[in-house]
Amino acid sequence: MNKLFTCAGAAVLTLLSTSAFAQGTASHQIELQGNANARCSVPAYPTKPEGDADLLSGATAASSTVLFNGFTTDSGRGNASTATLQFAGVWCNQAATMELTSNNRGLDAGEPAPPGFVSKVHYIAEADWAGGVTDLTLDTSTGDSASDETEDANAGDLVVKITTVPDATKLLLAGHYEDALTISITPIL
Repeated sequence: MNKLFTCAGAAVLTLLSTSAFAQGTASHQIELQGNANARCSVPAYPTKPEGDADLLSGATAASSTVLFNGFTTDSGRGNASTATLQFAGVWCNQAATMELTSNNRGLDAGEPAPPGFVSKVHYIAEADWAGGVTDLTLDTSTGDSASDETEDANAGDLVVKITTVPDATKLLLAGHYEDALTISITPIL
């Protein structure tokens, strides 16, 4: 019987010391944090354009060259041409401003045209970025840039349609016509 009380007493003592240990537990909370920098990304190359144009080789990660086919008609006037380019997987991890900017306000031959001729062909560039920016339109006959903002972060395909708008009443001066259309997507900080 003495052994029974000793074992029972040891069990009670063990239980009492366990609960006393639990009450004396110390803790420390560690706050964990991280920062995601605001970033946007446009892939290096668009897909081959649909329409009346070719994407020329020699494009770099920062630029591509589109050559409009049938730029002039047999009558010497400018011909309306269209190129539609798609950039897959464009994203920005917060609200952003998307801007289309033309360096020359149209395709420019770089020299003045005599009466009855033109040396500049305007174009309309339209952009749609996965519903975040829709119907952003730059008309180079009225300005050199256009912009719009997303309401939130956005990701998806960016489609840019470029349509030349030649002056049908005048002849197109012979020469090399060029412009640089820049598409920029910048986080709103």
